[in-house]
Amino acid sequence: SPRLHFTLEPAGYFIYDSSGFRFCSEKGVIRMKEIEVATVADYFAHIGVVALNLTGDLKVGDTLHFKGHTTDFTQEISSMQIENESVEEAGKGDSVGIKVKDRVREHDSVFKLIED
Repeated sequence: SPRLHFTLEPAGYFIYDSSGFRFCSEKGVIRMKEIEVATVADYFAHIGVVALNLTGDLKVGDTLHFKGHTTDFTQEISSMQIENESVEEAGKGDSVGIKVKDRVREHDSVFKLIED
């Protein structure tokens, strides 16, 4: 049976099925593709923050898909830090901290969703 995954966001919702991600809103449906941009280095449960090792570029406002053995959710980046300093963007090789809405695990993959 096909697997369907929904995630509600303020401007609409994401649907994930066998054909990939789509973002649905009052403006219509937008097909999305995923690009791997990071792996989870650590998760700090008491503050809900993930440390990521970047393999690609990120900026505040990007939507990420966290995927692992028991992890599967999407979230928009509302803020990001490097060495306790807020940054608007970061690139390959940087280590960043991002507040997340759900638990992640070390070595989970992180994908950026972009319009297809």
